Amino acid sequence: MQLNRIIDILFSSVLIVIFFLPMVLISLVSFLTSKGPILHWSLRKGIDNTNFKMPKFRSMHVGSPLASTDGIDYKSYLTPIGGFIRKYSLDELPQLFS
Repeated sequence: MQLNRIIDILFSSVLIVIFFLPMVLISLVSFLTSKGPILHWSLRKGIDNTNFKMPKFRSMHVGSPLASTDGIDYKSYLTPIGGFIRKYSLDELPQLFS
């Protein structure tokens, strides 16, 4: 188990270096184009059914529904760059820090 953790940390560290510039650019554009925090902290279930928070770039406006976007017109809630970062899964990059 210890070796898996070390490999995970090394791999994510390399990816953070590779994706550093895109993360900075996404943060800057998000800050300039919409109000509210740059990151959204998503509540997830972990080991032994414990809750933990995982960071994601915010792709929806502050005050959007917290429920799943299935069945609603979620595009009306997207920030100006929200559609782009969702399409290419760039909103997931901050998870490298978890």
